[in-house]
Amino acid sequence: MLHSSWFSKDYFEAQSRFDAACAAKGLAVTAVPCEGLTSLSGPVQTLVATLGPDTARKRLFIMSGVHGTELTAGSGLQLYLLHKYAEERLRTVQIVFIHAINPAGAVLMTRTDETNVDPNRNYRDFSAPLPPNPDYAALHEAICIDAISGPERERQEAPLIDYVEKHGLAALTQKVLKGQHSHPMGLFYGGTQRTEPSRQLSAILESFAAQTDHAAMIDLHTGLGNEGDLELINFHKPQDPNSPSSLVEGLMINAMDELPLKAPARKYIFEFGTKPFWHVLEAHRRDNWLKRHPYVAEATARAIKEYLKNALFISSEAWCAHVVSQTRDTTDKILAELNAAVAS
Repeated sequence: MLHSSWFSKDYFEAQSRFDAACAAKGLAVTAVPCEGLTSLSGPVQTLVATLGPDTARKRLFIMSGVHGTELTAGSGLQLYLLHKYAEERLRTVQIVFIHAINPAGAVLMTRTDETNVDPNRNYRDFSAPLPPNPDYAALHEAICIDAISGPERERQEAPLIDYVEKHGLAALTQKVLKGQHSHPMGLFYGGTQRTEPSRQLSAILESFAAQTDHAAMIDLHTGLGNEGDLELINFHKPQDPNSPSSLVEGLMINAMDELPLKAPARKYIFEFGTKPFWHVLEAHRRDNWLKRHPYVAEATARAIKEYLKNALFISSEAWCAHVVSQTRDTTDKILAELNAAVAS
């Protein structure tokens, strides 16, 4: 079987295949409808499936689709892991698959939810004052350009190029793109209250809280790092202050900290590299432009969405095989660590 065959062309195919696989393997599935978006193509929802004994006191949550653009890869990896672990007798761990936690973003093929809130900047305490991001505010117009090509774009984005030349790419990722709460139609907008994906994830985890003593989560992402390589980020450990993720706040995976566990939750983000950083950022900038200019020719909109999809997923068999094998090996290790933590 080709590794590329695990991956689907869009949200509705991914949803259908995941649901069918759960039925074939006898997994219990709960559908969580999306309140913010409907579609004539089918239900827009998150699927929660459990594999392994309900009596287990330890759980591994595997989540896809925090960013809708990344469900293509995440769903395929979940589908592979579902088939793999359904063939093994899980005795002490239950795996909980959270498929498409941001279904609206997946349907719309965009990073954010339907309100332009980035779920991975949104899981935070909104009763506290929101942190300012003056670096982003100063560059907002240079990032969210009014033209996607031509002299006007070059003029408008000049401050962005100048910022990188003066401060370096690390400063751009750590200070500018870490998230912002001041520009609702900007990039990496964290919102002013928890939106539906954050609320749904909290409710899903809460439903397992009473029967869980030890837990880990794997959150599946693409778009960071070298092409095809896994960058494993352990958010239950101190972060490297020079890493791109070190200053990001509001990550969905931090919902794990709210579980009343007997030991701190283990939190892993899997990041698989696709295109170079500037290519991925350009794809998000074009998609943001489309949100602010929705009445363009259909061919233009379709080309922007295709460019975005291809920036976050590489359909070659070599890339697919590499990400599947790394996911398999690393997930096996995380399961072993979870077992060891319970036994200790």
